[in-house]
Amino acid sequence: MYRHKMVFVVSLVVSFWLASIVPATAVPVLSEVFTDSSDASTLADPLRVRRNEKDLDGAGQQLFVDAIKAMKAAPAKGDGTMATNRYDEFVLAHSTAQAEAHDTSAFLPWHRKLLWEFETEVRQLAPKFANFTIPYWDWTKDPFPSFLGPNGTPPSFTVTDGPFKAGQWKTLETGPDNGTNDLNRHFNDIGKLMTDGPGGATMALAQTTFTDFTFLAEAGTGLHNDAHVRVGGHLSRVSSGIDDPVFWMLHDYVDLLWLRWELGKGSLSSYEVSGGGPELTDNLANFGDPASKIGFMNTVNNKVADQLNPFDTAKLGYTYEFSGQVLAIPEPCSLALFGSGTIVLIGFALKKRARGKRLGRVAKAPLVPDSHEGRIQFACLFG
Repeated sequence: MYRHKMVFVVSLVVSFWLASIVPATAVPVLSEVFTDSSDASTLADPLRVRRNEKDLDGAGQQLFVDAIKAMKAAPAKGDGTMATNRYDEFVLAHSTAQAEAHDTSAFLPWHRKLLWEFETEVRQLAPKFANFTIPYWDWTKDPFPSFLGPNGTPPSFTVTDGPFKAGQWKTLETGPDNGTNDLNRHFNDIGKLMTDGPGGATMALAQTTFTDFTFLAEAGTGLHNDAHVRVGGHLSRVSSGIDDPVFWMLHDYVDLLWLRWELGKGSLSSYEVSGGGPELTDNLANFGDPASKIGFMNTVNNKVADQLNPFDTAKLGYTYEFSGQVLAIPEPCSLALFGSGTIVLIGFALKKRARGKRLGRVAKAPLVPDSHEGRIQFACLFG
């Protein structure tokens, strides 16, 4: 007990000394912290807020449908030899990056970049899309988004109802079941996503390394791969996945899961090369490629490292509403900002190991999960 008190007293002395010599810098403490949705507009740099598709009203649902069709109607940005409209160029961006963007460490950052580029381009199409964000489909809790239309009709499993039915939507690639350019969906025990998904998500979020999390997020039971296969049809193949507009909602949920993992881990910089994936300083496949024939030669912030922090408004600048609240980084922590509060943070970090959870009462900033509290509070001070 006395040793613990001595450690705390020493930490106070050290913190006073540091406060006198360390310049004040705003280094965020990271955790899966939620702020009320109404606070989103008060952020210093307003973030795009992506929301659950089940929370969209009729107008929000229609905006998503309109955005998809507007991209289909937009002219290609490439040389036109591979695709004649902008939406189909995104289909090709995905299919031609198959080797890098799947089964490697690039899976998460590559798709995060793809989502951001698509969302950003939609915003530039017309004033009504100025605040467009891609909604996510949480298939671990909710059935297939009905406003996107139903399952395909046997025996060809062509979609014959909804906004993307035959006659209203043409795919770039032919469907695996119908062999045509009409949208193909072939639900395969799709209800199991809500049965298997929660456990799969929990297991993925519990991983301690980027490599292990990536593997489960992509291929774990009830997660990414299962969602693609259980919807079936165009979505079941890499070459044609984006031909089904639900692709965007599916991958938005994967990206949300990644952000939750990043915040829970207390780091927005975790990345490990695996499966022959790119290094942090490498460009992601197709993005910023001067030889691109599909219109991605002028994209910026194309490196893996540029995709790790969605809160960075200079490169990404978005977050998610999850369970009615907005995922956020807690208030920036700095010596100048917190003053004596910083002392408490340092003392808390040192005392945490000795006295456990009840010390959470004295912390002056939101806390990260128990296993990371001491380490992250040090990160707050030392960056």
